[in-house]
Amino acid sequence: MESKEPTAVRNPSSRRIESKCRRLREKLDGKTPLRKGEKREDVVRELKSNLKARLTTKHYLDGWIRIKYVRYADDWMIGVTGPKQISEDLKRRAATWLKEELSLDLSEEKTLITHTRTESARFLGTLIKTQKGRLCKSKSNEKNTTRREGTGKISMMAPVPELIRKLADKGFCKKTDHLPIAKANWLSFEEWEIVQRYNAVLNGMLNYYSFVNNRARLQEVVYILQFSLAHTIARRRRSSVRAVFKAGNGHIIAHRNARKGREVVRFCPPGTLKVSGKFLTGIPGLNPDTWDKYFNLRSRSKLGKVCVICSSNDRVQMHHVRHIRKMGDKVKGVTKVMASINRKQIPVCHECHWHIHRGHYDGMPMAWYANLEAAL
Repeated sequence: MESKEPTAVRNPSSRRIESKCRRLREKLDGKTPLRKGEKREDVVRELKSNLKARLTTKHYLDGWIRIKYVRYADDWMIGVTGPKQISEDLKRRAATWLKEELSLDLSEEKTLITHTRTESARFLGTLIKTQKGRLCKSKSNEKNTTRREGTGKISMMAPVPELIRKLADKGFCKKTDHLPIAKANWLSFEEWEIVQRYNAVLNGMLNYYSFVNNRARLQEVVYILQFSLAHTIARRRRSSVRAVFKAGNGHIIAHRNARKGREVVRFCPPGTLKVSGKFLTGIPGLNPDTWDKYFNLRSRSKLGKVCVICSSNDRVQMHHVRHIRKMGDKVKGVTKVMASINRKQIPVCHECHWHIHRGHYDGMPMAWYANLEAAL
């Protein structure tokens, strides 16, 4: 049989305070008559005093303890509902077990005991904290009342200031005032590739933090990436940010020559950032550090292009060569052309690919190539 989790034992003092508050509310609502000589002001004063005492009274007895454990790779966390001594004992036992069983030393600097009511615990790039609750207005028996909701509820937050600092370190915004700027090391890419990379960074961060309670604050990240992209495209076109938005009717767009014709690549900011509480899994680009990915400029795929020799889009393939710098002086034909433009691969159609490997294009000058820009 499966063992059920033990239920909490209710604190009698908390139960008495709530019962007294309920009786006092019934007097104020007129359901119960006031005692002889009792004034309404006295009832209100006593109710406020009990409500204040309820906030400092534990809902459950101290004997009830709950422990939860979660691990991802080498990152782990233990949640304890109970005295601090239990957390200290668990930390000590974990350090002993890791030392004896796995010959590993537990880092004292990184392994912290955090009270989530006053501080935030950090786990996998997320801040975890216990909510103090909030006052909400509602109606009871057609009368306006105020009640506290969410006390003790666990909230998970995205470290937005840290994310913005990372964006600044990677060149998306200034380090001083965090104003968006052009990403200079992406200017060599084509416009549609730049838009795709900004989409990858944005989608990766939004998907990774899809469950957080402060998801609306990620709008700051969306703003930085959107206008950083606008500055990058404007700098590449040698125009202004206003002109970039005007060209896309309020959006940032770029065009790409594909086999089926000219396609539009659009930057896609989210329409809303409502709190969903759902963990998005199985979606490409869940890594929030997408900007750290290495992009090789010479090995970029050009399968969406047409043939550089005849401009045909019939079964476009990639013609590869090895080690451009190690070819020596004996290279000729198409390989020599690829060395001159510093490319390891170029898109060619099926027929031209067949002729290249048979040496039929060895004497062809670069000027005869119909669409050499497709390889750049």
